[in-house]
Amino acid sequence: MARRRSRRRSGKKQSKFLLILICLAAVLVVLYYHRYYGAASVPAVSPAAENAAPQPAVRTPPAAEQQQDSHPDAAAAPGALADATPVPAEPASAAVVLPAGLEVPVCGLKNHAPDHELRNFTHYALCYREAYEQAEWSAYELTADELVKNASRSNDFRQDDMISTQSATPADYKGSGYDRGHLTPAADMAFDELAMSETFYMSNMSPQAPQLNRGVWKHLEAQIRTWASRFGKVYVVSGPVLDKPASDYAAIGTNKVSVPEYYYKTVLAPSEDGMTVLAIGFIIPNQKCEDSFWSYAVPVDKVEQATGLDFYALLDDRIEDAAEASADTAPWK
Repeated sequence: MARRRSRRRSGKKQSKFLLILICLAAVLVVLYYHRYYGAASVPAVSPAAENAAPQPAVRTPPAAEQQQDSHPDAAAAPGALADATPVPAEPASAAVVLPAGLEVPVCGLKNHAPDHELRNFTHYALCYREAYEQAEWSAYELTADELVKNASRSNDFRQDDMISTQSATPADYKGSGYDRGHLTPAADMAFDELAMSETFYMSNMSPQAPQLNRGVWKHLEAQIRTWASRFGKVYVVSGPVLDKPASDYAAIGTNKVSVPEYYYKTVLAPSEDGMTVLAIGFIIPNQKCEDSFWSYAVPVDKVEQATGLDFYALLDDRIEDAAEASADTAPWK
């Protein structure tokens, strides 16, 4: 009996010892798991980190956003979100567009006679008014490259048979006391023999007082060539101010060529930086003028009001309106 009791006690001791070993093993497993797997979710904090200022949480973007943000243009300032949309740069200003045919004005409804006949030449164009036996406008573009003299003055004044009703003739001016005044100047077409000759059609003539034609008008024509050299090109329109019925004007010759009381010129040029345009107008009386042509400078709007024409209509409206309203002559001097 004593031996059995001893064996029973020994077996209980072994069972307790085994239970303790199992418990220790379980503790070791827990510690092992905590050490190698728990660190990923609960990071160790150093004493220095405990004293540091708290940092904002950083959102990890999805893969598609990470790829988009990898573009160099997506770089953001420190602290900005990685997927912030970049602000597009403002487009650079472009040079002003000067379309072909810009020099040709649009005839308005203010004119009293309904007859308007367009005549195109090699290097200029005009609109002939049969009631007045002259053009109401003559227009051309002159470039710096064309400021060369390849032709001499031809003086071959002649009737323009291409006008459907035929133009005035040189005989209409003979003995009248008025010059056969060029609207598009012969000197501006000296770069080409045909271009020069075509300025002598009578459709391009208007009766001008000799003191005007050989004085301030001639000086203004020379100044326009200087502007063509300076700005690279100019768009020029010239003509008589026909603001009354033909019957209200004095007339010369068999064909009753109206004698205008005023003449006008408008000039448009690109600015020297090419970003905008300049425009200037002149209204000059048909008589001897003692003053410089600068005394007769007006905004192009004033010429439009006097003539009923719309100048430089192919321009963007904002650019046209600003240029034609300007009374500033400084950029031209």
